[in-house]
Amino acid sequence: MVMTTNVKELQTKTDEALAEWMAGWRSDTGNYILAEMEFKRRLNKSNEIRGWIAIVLSIVAIIISIAALVYHV
Repeated sequence: MVMTTNVKELQTKTDEALAEWMAGWRSDTGNYILAEMEFKRRLNKSNEIRGWIAIVLSIVAIIISIAALVYHV
């Protein structure tokens, strides 16, 4: 697949600009696939942040639970 752009260039575009740029390519071209991957990355970013927050809160809860068990006995 021949691509005329790179990931860094697509990351600098707004959602609207990326959609407009993506519309100029057929769905089986490398540029279209790269733009589609960038859209999916942007959509999953909020899920990734929430996942890390959940992991941190779980670790804090485990530490508090262990401390409560140790100091209660």
